[in-house]
Amino acid sequence: MNIDIKPKNIVGYTIIEIMMVLLIIGTISLMAYPSFENLIQRQKVDNLTNNLYLDIKKAKNLAIMNNKTITIESIVDSHWTNWRVKDNSSIIFRKGISKDAKISIVSNVNYFSFNNIGQIKRGNIYLNQVYFKICHNSVKNKITINSLGKMNVEEIDNC
Repeated sequence: MNIDIKPKNIVGYTIIEIMMVLLIIGTISLMAYPSFENLIQRQKVDNLTNNLYLDIKKAKNLAIMNNKTITIESIVDSHWTNWRVKDNSSIIFRKGISKDAKISIVSNVNYFSFNNIGQIKRGNIYLNQVYFKICHNSVKNKITINSLGKMNVEEIDNC
């Protein structure tokens, strides 16, 4: 009596084939991670730049529309980097980011104002330029406001 023990047509993958596929996926993921991390940093900085840009633009428009001086102040404490927009009597709005975000905002002034025609000044002195640098590791943007209140956003090399 001859017993033939041949496996029937079994369909599937061996453990070695599965491990090879997982190894290839892991290698590709490790190569893509730095690019993905840089993309996330770029998105955070661009988001914050857009928010600050729009808030500055809103402050300028409020100054012109309401025919009064509107001030933008930067406030840094141990947990937050904030900016607030106010007129002489009250705070109109306040926004900021957590220090945990590890994004720095650097400016050449800690406050400035738009007058009723959109020019920038600090106290009674008219300014030539105000800038904000928004930085996170290798991703850096700069918002520049000229003496007439015109704004420009650009990528920069250093903070």
